Amino acid sequence: ADYGTTITAPADPTKEGFVFKGWEPDIPTTYPAGSITVVAQWNPVTKITFDTKGGSAIAPISGEAGTAVTAPADPVKPGYTFNGWEPGIPTTFPDENMTVVAKWTKDAVLFTVSSASGILGDTVEITVSVSANSDIAAADLFVAFNNTKLEYVSGAAGDAVGAGTISSINPQPAVGDTTEIMQALASDPVITAGGSLMVLKFKILDGWYGVTPLTLTVGQIVDEFYETMDYGISNGSITCQSSTITFDTDGGSAIAPITGAVGSSVTAPAEPTKEGFTFAGWDPDIPATFPPDDLTVVAQWTPIPKTTITFWLEEDSPAPY
Repeated sequence: ADYGTTITAPADPTKEGFVFKGWEPDIPTTYPAGSITVVAQWNPVTKITFDTKGGSAIAPISGEAGTAVTAPADPVKPGYTFNGWEPGIPTTFPDENMTVVAKWTKDAVLFTVSSASGILGDTVEITVSVSANSDIAAADLFVAFNNTKLEYVSGAAGDAVGAGTISSINPQPAVGDTTEIMQALASDPVITAGGSLMVLKFKILDGWYGVTPLTLTVGQIVDEFYETMDYGISNGSITCQSSTITFDTDGGSAIAPITGAVGSSVTAPAEPTKEGFTFAGWDPDIPATFPPDDLTVVAQWTPIPKTTITFWLEEDSPAPY
């Protein structure tokens, strides 16, 4: 082309794994007096790969070297706490591909006793569960309950107890109003699955309502090297459902509400009084047993008839006195 004529620049080149950043030197706008060579400038596109070491998967991220990195959400791993990456995720994409590795701290074993609710005579079920990846080789667990409120019915190994685990569940002799259910565990290989270790059934006895605790204690807990392990406990309870009967005396003498276990016998209070009226019962009637839900009964009244007495004086004309 003739010197000084306008140059129409070609389309930008492409190169796999790189971003085109221009020419060196720049393409002039007009043809120069002599030949020149311009060299493409490239910036690499690099990838950061995440090795979560058994945690939730994270897809690799890619970007042009030097541009900002948006870090992904932290991975999760049952039974462990995430403690960052090694090396740390850079703020900008590096010049070369890199892999960062998750760092984890093993959590203390957590035992959880579930809760249940029922009415008098019901048989309710609770579980004692363990957190995932507990790595328990042996443990003795004790669940204490009030034997005046609950009756132990049965116990069975839970779904976290695998084929390699020996489990024995037995009630211990009562001490006063407290009885303990003991589970002895021995496992080879160690217990890693999270879930229930034992499933216990209790019958709700008569004579109480409200909440009674289920308290777990650990006699021993060791790992595969028979080292004592750290643990935490979240206890549960069993609730005997109750209801309250409220008395609306409609202006009569006050009667305090009464509360009792659902299904237990109701002792009706003394009848209210109201000046000028005769008590005629409750609407609705007071039930024989405490109902499933709270209830209000309203007093019914019958007015007492009024009698008028008239006096007459003999010497006066008839007139009321």
